[in-house]
Amino acid sequence: MISVGTDIVAVQRVAQVWHRFQNAFVKKILSFDEQKHFLKISDENSKLRFLAGRFCGKEAVFKAAQEPLTWKMVSVLPTDESPAKPLVFVNQKVRDDLSLSISH
Repeated sequence: MISVGTDIVAVQRVAQVWHRFQNAFVKKILSFDEQKHFLKISDENSKLRFLAGRFCGKEAVFKAAQEPLTWKMVSVLPTDESPAKPLVFVNQKVRDDLSLSISH
């Protein structure tokens, strides 16, 4: 059986939350590896797109995986080969059975 999960959020909505809670929001929704990527981003707009993409990506994974997952259990990370095609990790193990597309 193939499962599909989708999610969409306005980057502006994520911006409002981030401006209000800053690091608490980042630490709540991003895994350690995602936080490392986030900290390397210098441009605020790029940071907000990254956060919005991870928020929606994880929500989609939660729906498609059909198993109880938490924000920290799931990582959505770019690859060296194709940064535009992120890999999904659950508990630090790549999930080849889950594909993800992120748009802004």
